[in-house]
Amino acid sequence: METILVGEKDTNEYVEEAKAKLNEVNEVELKAYSRDTVKAVDIAELLKIEGFKTKDIKIETEEKEEKRISLIKIQMEK
Repeated sequence: METILVGEKDTNEYVEEAKAKLNEVNEVELKAYSRDTVKAVDIAELLKIEGFKTKDIKIETEEKEEKRISLIKIQMEK
C-alpha cells in the first residue's frame, strides 16, 4: 500500500496525488500528524466525492523527540 504523508501542500495537490496512486494500486493510506489531521480528513472526504471509499481509519499517538504526537491514518480504496 502506498502512503501519502499529508503536510504543507495544498489540499487539492494531495487529492490529485491520491487519485493518481489509486489508479495504479488498489489502496492508499493518508497519514497526517497533529494539525494536519484535519487536512487528511478533508482529502478523504473529497476522494469519497470522487467515488473512492474509506477502508479504515486509525487514530494513534507516536512519541517523537520525547513528545507525544497524535496522528491519523486513513486507508482509501477504489
